[in-house]
Amino acid sequence: MYHDWTLFPVSRILIMDPETRERLLERLAALLWRYPAGIKEYELVQVLKREKIVFFDHQSLSDPLELFHVHFLLFHLLYLLRTRLWEQKLGALEIHCLKIRITPFLSAPLEDAVIPRDPLQGYYLDWHHMETTTRADVGAMIESFWQRLAWDEKRGTALDILGLPNTADTNAIRTRYRQLAKKHH
Repeated sequence: MYHDWTLFPVSRILIMDPETRERLLERLAALLWRYPAGIKEYELVQVLKREKIVFFDHQSLSDPLELFHVHFLLFHLLYLLRTRLWEQKLGALEIHCLKIRITPFLSAPLEDAVIPRDPLQGYYLDWHHMETTTRADVGAMIESFWQRLAWDEKRGTALDILGLPNTADTNAIRTRYRQLAKKHH
């Protein structure tokens, strides 16, 4: 069933009524089934925006706090949907910003199946984070992301120099460093 929700900033939706949540979950599931290979978070937000499903206006994505609210709301709904699909044995929902997709439920025996653990699930299912995350918090998250990205790039360069794969652990790095230090000194 299609619902034409009025668009307004997510920040005004601090508490979602159960009926609205149910309609959103149904529509989100229907959309995700249309993308069997998966869809990126940004693309899904654009689809939801075109279909007037997600609560944000056309300027929301340019404001970091509104962007956080859109992201949080979407992931909150995705984790609710993931649990529902699993419990109803309809499918397994993969949730990552670069790939969101429903896959067939393939666990056997079904009665012993346990939903896979996801460390982010608790965060996104706790609505308190939506209510209390401030503009400063979002700024700190963005800064932390860029610092981790820079660290990953430096690590990749160092591993290339050492001749190690990106999967090398700390022990392998130490061992290879010592080998090269002995060789060159």
